[in-house]
Order: sequence, then C-alpha cells, then structure tokens
Amino acid sequence: MKSLIIGRGEVGKGLYEVLKEHHDVHIKDTEELKLDGVEILDICIPYSADFVDIVDKYADIYKPKLTIIHTTVPVGTTRLTKGHVVHSPVRGKHPGMAKGIRTYVKYIGYNDEKDRQLAEKYLGVAMQVKSVKKTETSELAKLLCLARYGVNIAFAQEQKEMCDKWGLNYEEVVLEYERTYNEGLEKVGTPDLKRPLLTPPEGRIGGHCVRENSILLNEQYPSNFLKEIISCGTPRPQIGEGTKVWNYTNIYHTARIGRNCVIGSYSEIGDKVVIGDNCKLGAYVFIPKGVTIGNNVFLGPKACFTNDKYPKAVGEWKVRETKVLDGASIGANVTIVCGVTIGRDAMIGAGAVVTKDIGDGMVVMGNPAKQKAV
Repeated sequence: MKSLIIGRGEVGKGLYEVLKEHHDVHIKDTEELKLDGVEILDICIPYSADFVDIVDKYADIYKPKLTIIHTTVPVGTTRLTKGHVVHSPVRGKHPGMAKGIRTYVKYIGYNDEKDRQLAEKYLGVAMQVKSVKKTETSELAKLLCLARYGVNIAFAQEQKEMCDKWGLNYEEVVLEYERTYNEGLEKVGTPDLKRPLLTPPEGRIGGHCVRENSILLNEQYPSNFLKEIISCGTPRPQIGEGTKVWNYTNIYHTARIGRNCVIGSYSEIGDKVVIGDNCKLGAYVFIPKGVTIGNNVFLGPKACFTNDKYPKAVGEWKVRETKVLDGASIGANVTIVCGVTIGRDAMIGAGAVVTKDIGDGMVVMGNPAKQKAV
C-alpha cells in the first residue's frame, strides 16, 4: 500500500522504519511534496490548537482512503477531522521508537467498520494490533497511560522530599524496600500487584509529553492528581511549619509564608509576597506582588490589596510596595490601595478603603478610611 507519513519526529521516523519493509512508504515534514495515489495518511505531528485544521489540510491535499492519527490528542479530537479517520497511539521510548512499535500492541480506535479493516490490513503486517470501538477509547487510553506514569513519578518526588527531610537514603527507604516486596509478590503468586521502582526526576517531569498531555487531559477533566503531575518538580513556595492552607488557594512559588498561619480557601498569594508568623487570612483574600505582611496579622474575608495605582491590561505595571506591620487587623472586604504602610496593632473596619498610611494603634473605617479612635 502507498502511504505518506506527516512528521519526521521520533514517532514518524520510528513508524517509517517499521512500515517501509511492508509498504511503499513516504515521509515528509514541513517541506512541500507532490505525491499522487496516497492510500494511507499517517499523522505523526505534535498536538496543537490548530491540529484538526492541519490534518484536514493534508487530507484535502493528498485525498487518502484512510487517515491514521498516531498523535496523543484530547478526547474527541479524531472525530472532529474530515473523512475516514482512525486513532492509533504509539507506545515506546525515545529514542528508538521503532522497537516500541514492534514490541507493544498498537491499538486502533475506530468509528467505522471499513476504516477498521483497512487500518488493520495496513498496520497488522508490521506490528501487533488490536481494534477498539470509538476513537475516544484509544484517545483516553493513551492519555490515562501517561497520567498513571506521571502520578507515580510525582509520588516518587514526594517520597524523595520526605527522605531528604529526615536525612535518609532514597535507595534504602523506597527502592530497596519495594524491590524486596515485589520479590515476595512473585513468591506468593501475585506478580500483578508489583509496584513500580522509580527514581524521581531532577526538576519537572521529563519523558515524552507526560506533563504536556496531562495538561491536555486536565483541561477536559480537572483533577487534583493531574495537577500534581503538572506541578511536580516546579519550584514551591516556602511555607512554615504548622501553617494550614485550605482548598483552592493559589500561592505563587516565589511567595514566603511563616509558621502557624491559616490561609483561607480561594485566596491568592502573589509573586514574592512575604507573610510572617501566626497570621490568619480569611477566604478570598487577594495579595499581589509588592505586599509584605508582618507577624500576628489578621486579614478578614475578601480583603483586597492592589499594587499599581494606574493598572492597564496591556503594558508594564508600576508596582508600589505596601506593608502591614505586626499585629494589625484588617476587616472583611477592606480594599487597600497600594503604596501605604499599615502600622503595628492598627485596626481597619470592614468595608473600608485605605488610601493613606495608618499609624500604629489607629482604628479607622469608612471610604476613604478615617481615624475613629487610638
């Protein structure tokens, strides 16, 4: 059969190496190629926002009988493309993808019976294949395969951090312990329960598209497990011992939070923000870059700081620093315009708008905030 592979990356080159022994196979990347009589169009380009349009363009140019998408794609992508299309994700290791293609069963997700037959005829002479109904089946299978691997790597990273905390050897605590456990599973006849032996990566999760495709899946199905994969190895904020952070809070990795604090749900702690010890933040508190919070400070729910007096959607911001000194209490729904200092043990009533410095021990309220007592 005459086929054309689109994409000279690891997948495309590996597929070409395997298929050229059995078919009249051609391969191209971004260069123009005039080729008539293409029966099978193999798509091996990375996924992108305009992936479907790119596939449709090639299908219009070469008019194949069948298009096979080998790319890892979001669930439902294959069904959006024109013509007769199946999805057949690749499994293997980079480099040397050809070995993986020959070794692992290659799944074919199909929506039309004739498409299945043609795909099996084309791929089946060169590798083991298995067809599953619905292209969504193979799409999700591939994404979850990568996600499972990513979850294991992310947990390996957590285990490494625990070992480092107590000055222990990861090889002894995790790898050797699990290795002997797996040996025992073999002896008792349950080898299917073996656990993976993984060494955590330095920095973000590597491999081929584990993190990137977890992002794709998380966009369609938000999951805390997927978020752990995505964040694994990225810098983390410094959070002191005993501090509690409630759900759905966004803390920039450059932020520093002291000991024994409470951070309420849905709050945002911005870039390079510093918060001292024993502070309590209610839900929905917003603290952007440029703000420093002292010790023993209370911020009521929905307290909001700003950091630019003339913010714009486009262009650079002129961040002005704001300081909240030790012991200050800021009520619910207070707005603090940037560039001010709130003194020690000052108290700001709920709903106030602070536009000027507040002295030590002052009690203010209103819009704009004015002194009521000392």
